[in-house]
Amino acid sequence: MSHLQRNIKEWALLYGQTIYQGDCFKLWKTVPDHSVGLILTDPPCGVVK
Repeated sequence: MSHLQRNIKEWALLYGQTIYQGDCFKLWKTVPDHSVGLILTDPPCGVVK
């Protein structure tokens, strides 16, 4: 785990947040309704039309 990943996880714990990482189609089924405040994506580099 990188230094950045540790910092992000510590921030999430400090502020009572949960960070999910994985296949969105699988994870989305486990997230409770009305519980999402932000969705952040990181598309592959070079994806431009």
